[in-house]
Amino acid sequence: MIPKKLFIIGFALLTLVFSIAAPFFPWWRAYTSRKSDIESGTSIRVEYGLLGSITASKITNVENQSVSMSISISELNATEQDKNALQSFLYNTWCLSIAGSGFSILTFVFICLSIGEKFVFLKKYTKYLMIVTGIIFFVSSVYFASQAHVLISKLENVTPSQVYYFSGKEVRAFFGKINSLIYGPSFGWYLAITGFLLNISLSLLTIKVKE
Repeated sequence: MIPKKLFIIGFALLTLVFSIAAPFFPWWRAYTSRKSDIESGTSIRVEYGLLGSITASKITNVENQSVSMSISISELNATEQDKNALQSFLYNTWCLSIAGSGFSILTFVFICLSIGEKFVFLKKYTKYLMIVTGIIFFVSSVYFASQAHVLISKLENVTPSQVYYFSGKEVRAFFGKINSLIYGPSFGWYLAITGFLLNISLSLLTIKVKE
């Protein structure tokens, strides 16, 4: 009895960590491959966060030079309409992922409370919370994957001009490669996918485990 409960709590804690972390990591990036870094001696990294921040770096080993900066979407080269559309899209994704994190916290609290006899009635609600949380992360992931490249493609330069010139017109899919640059989802997006899978797995686990 006790090991099963501890296992579920541990699984729920792991799910909680992934769910909370997802909104705070970058969701889209462009970067040079390891092979390109070695061959050219130049490493480029650009990452987009959901709150509109863009971090970029360029390290040139041959000339021993480096550039590192953080800017907002409003500083990129594009029309105000296109920048506002991208900013709104990222903020909407942020709200969805934060909602998922909130539900994940509530789920964890319910699981911990339902162990005691006083709050055992919470068990019947917990599985629904897990499913709702998983659905929220799934929706946010699909929403981001379907729209991110469309809006980023409208930027004149995807990266800060001090780092690299990468025309948005060259971004034609969620995943892709242009010359030495690879672009696609970053760590935050993968965390959201993981949050979806963990929440659904946790709901199935709690249903199968017999008290």
